[in-house]
Amino acid sequence: MASTSKFKIRPLRWNDFDDYCKIWRSLQEELDKDPRLTMGRYKERADWEFLITGFSDLYREIKARSAKSLVLEADGHVVGLCSIRLSGSTHAQHTADLTYYVIKQYRGKGMGTELVKESLKDVPKKCEIITAGTHSNNKASIALLKKFGFKRVAFMPGFSKRGKTYLNVEEYYKKVK
Repeated sequence: MASTSKFKIRPLRWNDFDDYCKIWRSLQEELDKDPRLTMGRYKERADWEFLITGFSDLYREIKARSAKSLVLEADGHVVGLCSIRLSGSTHAQHTADLTYYVIKQYRGKGMGTELVKESLKDVPKKCEIITAGTHSNNKASIALLKKFGFKRVAFMPGFSKRGKTYLNVEEYYKKVK
């Protein structure tokens, strides 16, 4: 896995649960300030049941080799997460969704780029296509996806609603096999 003296990228571990929760809480704080920033949960709080279920489901998928999840570790803590999860749909079992998040104070340093780059290596065996969605106003996310060869395949005006605000969503696609 990638590593420098500043940060390390490694597989998600069972004992990363506390930091996983901190990442979700950080995401929620960002959404509270500006709900346009991310595709994450809005208004709905990430309670303990959600966090425990989400983490254990992800970990179970990793063990079953239907998901890959890498973390970005800095200053002794997980500060970013990138997951590639195979679709559960019967007709789309060859596709996977890419999700990523880096805590705000660690952005703009190339860490997210390295995290996604490492995640795209050695994707789950059945994966032929990776998709990722983002709000159209998230220029950094769009640039990151394009940097790794993702192509925009859908533009959905007003697809996401945050309070009284409708946001455009873009869907990106990359063939990996």
